Amino acid sequence: MAKSSWRARIGVACLVVAVAGAGYQLSLLGRVFAGTVRYPFDLEWLESTSLYQAYRYMVGLPVYGSMRDGFLPMNHPPGYTFVLGLLGHVFGLDYGMARTVSLLSFLGAAALVTRALVRHAGGRMVGWALAALAVGCAAAGVPTVDTFFTMVREDVTALFFCTVAATVVDDTLPAPDTSEVEALYWSSRRGAMSLGRIAVLSILLAGIVYTRQPAVFFVVWLVLFTFVRDPRSGVFLALGTTSACGLVLVALQFSSHGWYWIHTVGLVAGHPVLLERFLDGSRRLFALAPFAPFVPIVALVLSFFRKLSPRAALWVGMLVFSFPASMLPYAKLGGFSNDFVPIVFLIGPATAFVFADLLAAVSSRPRAMLALQAGIVLAGAAFLVVRRYDPSRYAPTADAFRRAEAFNTRVKALDGGVIISRHPFVPIHDGHDTLQWSDMPYLDMWWSNYRDTDLPGYIDRIKPRWALVSGNELPWTAWEMSKRFQLEERLDAPSTLLGEVSSPRYLMRWNDDEKNGHVLFDFESLSGWGMTGDAFQITTNKPSWQNEIHGVVGKHLANSYSPKKKDAARGTIVSPPFVIDRDHMSLRVGGGYRPGTRAELRVAGRAVRTATGIFEQNEVLTRWVWDVRQFRGQEARLALVDEDEGSWAHLLCDHVVLY
Repeated sequence: MAKSSWRARIGVACLVVAVAGAGYQLSLLGRVFAGTVRYPFDLEWLESTSLYQAYRYMVGLPVYGSMRDGFLPMNHPPGYTFVLGLLGHVFGLDYGMARTVSLLSFLGAAALVTRALVRHAGGRMVGWALAALAVGCAAAGVPTVDTFFTMVREDVTALFFCTVAATVVDDTLPAPDTSEVEALYWSSRRGAMSLGRIAVLSILLAGIVYTRQPAVFFVVWLVLFTFVRDPRSGVFLALGTTSACGLVLVALQFSSHGWYWIHTVGLVAGHPVLLERFLDGSRRLFALAPFAPFVPIVALVLSFFRKLSPRAALWVGMLVFSFPASMLPYAKLGGFSNDFVPIVFLIGPATAFVFADLLAAVSSRPRAMLALQAGIVLAGAAFLVVRRYDPSRYAPTADAFRRAEAFNTRVKALDGGVIISRHPFVPIHDGHDTLQWSDMPYLDMWWSNYRDTDLPGYIDRIKPRWALVSGNELPWTAWEMSKRFQLEERLDAPSTLLGEVSSPRYLMRWNDDEKNGHVLFDFESLSGWGMTGDAFQITTNKPSWQNEIHGVVGKHLANSYSPKKKDAARGTIVSPPFVIDRDHMSLRVGGGYRPGTRAELRVAGRAVRTATGIFEQNEVLTRWVWDVRQFRGQEARLALVDEDEGSWAHLLCDHVVLY
């Protein structure tokens, strides 16, 4: 009786310690979610792309259409965004709803892993302790995945579907109280599945395939595992999954006129894979869990001694197959930390199942088993406690909330249609129904050397009055914006917190009609201009020493990028005097986007208006319009100034008009 009480006390102590460690990590994750769920802007710029695609499903707009339609979808299957669109009908489509779906997917996967571990341990407290450590380990991966556990992306939802499918297979395995520990390589009719279970599992596996492509590795593993357990069931499952996937593919190909495969497979296949990123990804994973590489090794040792249970083999296999499911998309050009979600989540559960089998292997020696159990739990809890991070680094500040709310109010007030190619869901969030597009699919298309698109025609069909740009748009987006829109004002907009920095800093308006304007300078020559320094000259839009310049009117422009000194050249040119006889003055300016390279309107020798380039590292001219009514009738000069020697420190200017 005393021994039993002693063992029970150790079990309770282990459970308390494990729950404390897991609770600490889950509390950090909860704080991240609480700090971000209500934020009315993109935490990472592709949140908006996912939500806009879900919006198209919700309102019945086509998604996987011709490249020449203008709108390009993400290169992911439709499962996640389609589900968001369905939920949007019920709960309303917004950032908070979609982020909640991601958190619930994480918690759902954690609950399924907990159930499997507790069943594996026969309901004993050690199972609950190992489950707590497994879930805590997953939550501790927030810094590795940059809190994609709670963001608007398909990764966690795909993981949840994979965990559901693994649980369906798990439920066919031997009861935990069996006296025989069955090795994986023993093929047995005890692994047979009913046709009903095979049908359900086939649908689940097809759902995984059409949620995220790299998750197909889990599908392969679950079919393979089922086949090893029972060849007949494995064959039926392979046939059922293939049939379900084929039917969905036929439907998608038919509804998209054959474009679905091009968007989700053809373009992705053309993306470069960077081998050095495999090493970088491995370093990041090793920094999170240095013990992870040893888990499959210990599993193999247990299997050699026929001490590895089928259930542990199942979940260790999930971990092994999560490596290609994570590392291949990360190694692809454009891969990011969200790709680590599967492997980061599964490290803890796979380790816990192996430890459970280790404990079972020494169960004939109670003292050794209790010592090993206590050591495992203490080490696991210590691991969770030392994996500290500051949740506030992933959450917007109070000032960011203020700016986001003010920005949304400004967007709501715009009329006549609004587009934001870097944040296409923002106009929808703010009550507009203007058709949008996202830069990211165009970048995917460019990486795959596909060029047959028609973004210009798409913009002209939409013809929105307003466009909001960040300045770091893709070149072809910047080119088309500069042709059609003029700068209206600078904005105090919020910025993304993770990944590529993006902030809609400029409001642009569809070009005014200046056909009755008075062209002051077209820069076909610099006759009459005063010049200092060695920077400025007249060039065409295709100088041999410089990238092509977009937005030029006529044949020539003023250009301070020197053929010899490049950006290091400096100088100023000042125009002949002219009288301001109209209300507005427009000019096209590009090149540098810092104050050191600028155009100035000078009245009475004083700079009263300035303009710079707005598109970063892009040779494109933006149309600035100055309200000059207060200076009407006065004499003025235009000065082009280049006093910056840094990178992209040159000024482009063309087509100065009074109208």
